[in-house]
Amino acid sequence: MKTFLYTIFPLVILLIACSNPNDNSSGKDRAMKEYNSMMELYNHRISRGDYQGAFEYVNRANRLADSMGNARDLAYTYTCIAFISAKMNNFSIASKNYYLAYQNYLPLSDSVSFARLWREWGRSSYENGVYDSATVFFERAFEMDSLIVDNFGLKSDLIFQGHMFLDIYRSNPAFPNHEMLVSAYNNFLRARAYGVSINETEIHNYLTIGLCEVFFQLSESERRNKGNKCCSYADSCMNYYPNALRIVQRSGNFDDLVRFDLMKVRLKLTQKDVKGAESLADSLYKQAQHEILTYHHETAMTAYAMIALYKGEYKKAVEHIIEAADYKTTNASYGQGYNLTQQLARGQMESEQMKAFGREQALMGKIRARRMAMIVAGTVITFLVVILIMSVRHARRYKRLNKIITAQNEEIKAKNEEITAYNEEITAYNEEITESINYASRIQQAVLPSMEDMKKLFGDNLLIYSPRNIVSGDFFWALSSGGLKFIVAGDCTGHGVPGALLSMLGMSCLDSITRNLNLENVSASEILDKMRIILKGTLKHNSYDDSKTNDAMDLALVIIDASNMKLQFSGAYRPLVIIRGDEILRTKGDNMPIGAHLIEKEHFTNHVIDIFPDDVIYLFSDGLTDQFGYRSAKRPSEVFNMTQFCKLLLEVHKEDFQIQRQKILDRIEQWKKPKQIHQQLCGQTDDNLLIGLSVKNICALEKD
Repeated sequence: MKTFLYTIFPLVILLIACSNPNDNSSGKDRAMKEYNSMMELYNHRISRGDYQGAFEYVNRANRLADSMGNARDLAYTYTCIAFISAKMNNFSIASKNYYLAYQNYLPLSDSVSFARLWREWGRSSYENGVYDSATVFFERAFEMDSLIVDNFGLKSDLIFQGHMFLDIYRSNPAFPNHEMLVSAYNNFLRARAYGVSINETEIHNYLTIGLCEVFFQLSESERRNKGNKCCSYADSCMNYYPNALRIVQRSGNFDDLVRFDLMKVRLKLTQKDVKGAESLADSLYKQAQHEILTYHHETAMTAYAMIALYKGEYKKAVEHIIEAADYKTTNASYGQGYNLTQQLARGQMESEQMKAFGREQALMGKIRARRMAMIVAGTVITFLVVILIMSVRHARRYKRLNKIITAQNEEIKAKNEEITAYNEEITAYNEEITESINYASRIQQAVLPSMEDMKKLFGDNLLIYSPRNIVSGDFFWALSSGGLKFIVAGDCTGHGVPGALLSMLGMSCLDSITRNLNLENVSASEILDKMRIILKGTLKHNSYDDSKTNDAMDLALVIIDASNMKLQFSGAYRPLVIIRGDEILRTKGDNMPIGAHLIEKEHFTNHVIDIFPDDVIYLFSDGLTDQFGYRSAKRPSEVFNMTQFCKLLLEVHKEDFQIQRQKILDRIEQWKKPKQIHQQLCGQTDDNLLIGLSVKNICALEKD
């Protein structure tokens, strides 16, 4: 036995030592290429506001960095995971990942990375109301930036901390902490002393808003205490006010807009310009008459109340305060009508999924332990069998080993039964989660227009609606009113449960807007403009910068006037395709979504197009054009691009819609299939939506 062991073990060591040393190097190169690809996909998803998809890619990149032992990349991926967690309002998970990033940066002694980490961690803590932790992190960032003499970092630290002090001061108007206001003032003045560089536009805007508001609060404090610097601080505030107001208006944050409008009214009164204050209040009231929401009504009534109090007209002030309170109640009810149900459903779903995930991880840990025990037990059994063969002449010892083997087999059988039970329990949990999502799918299907509804509105038509994950982020919506026919194809960020929740919000927005629509002078772009206002207000989207985006929708809206043979189209990242004879007429939408965007135009573009009886109209999401598949056996997988898709529509548009549907589905299915044995079948990439309408069929309905 000893001779056998002494012979086999050196051979194993020799085989390991003689293995190709380049294999490890090439493996690292492949891992690094895959890591870079994952981070590129992560940045792409972040730019589209798809945090769930971004999390999947950065999580894979995190595991690759861990396997390569690259501490810097590992720390960076932990920072990215923390950023996504904070954006999804999960501060506890964000803090854990910031700490993991800190642990991996620690051995590197990278002062620049440390300073940036403390600053981001502090800002995340401050924005989530954890002021004590934020104070500690900002102080550490400031110390580190001072050591490395990073002026931009020092300026950023002072500005973020100044806004935190200002937020603490503003949060308790009944008992204001004047020390917080003074600290904010000192921080902003110190930050202003560093000057402005070309690449510091965003942080300078943040400083401008802070200086404007801190001078206003100082003016108000002096006015309450009857100090002699009230007018001086008010004048300083007015110097910053125009630029600060433009920045706030671009952000689209209604709370900030209300605060800055009322700030200007108070400044006018401080400067004893009553007529100017009344003129500003009147302009707010006129603006309120043209808004679909009532935020400006509330602001105007509050401004009138402030003016009445200044003039000593207390009865009139009380009346305006009551009106402002009524509008505030209306605003709160309006917002709750859209986002309360969404937030509750999302929170409940995420809570249930986290619980199920925790149970599954615990069970998988036990299963791995049992499997390891099986491997160990199998190794022991094999070793005992070798001894048994070598010791066949010793009958007594053979019997004893036979008993041991029998006991081991019984133990393995018991462990196998235990693993089977755990697998059955995991299956039950998965079935429970799937059943809940299936029920949500039935609710979503009930809200969408039925096939009968579509046929009544447009006659025979084409509809391909295929969710990727049971529920869909794509949706379609239709309406007939006042001789006009409305049709919408929408694509929300993400897919699955998050995309489905956003799609429900999109349909609710359309119902609300068209309920009070003036059909005599309606335009497609007007509907998209109002939809963007509602969505940004409902989701509380404040701003958009290079490092973050928000949930949004890509959408194509068409209004058909069959009596005048006219069509209106407005699009948010989605095009309109009309096939006339053998010609493809493609009209692009605007390069901005329904929601917050980095470069945001004031209005969407409205296209008015003449239509003819033989025209076929197509609206679609990006699911079909982004589908991965194989063009040939010699080429890797690629997307079914827009050119191929339009060519396919041109081939089939003269067929009946049912035949069109089958040919399109067959072509996409064939595209996904591998052309060689080593290639893998490409699964469905995204939710799919395609709508096709015949002008001839719509005109026939109008005649009936």
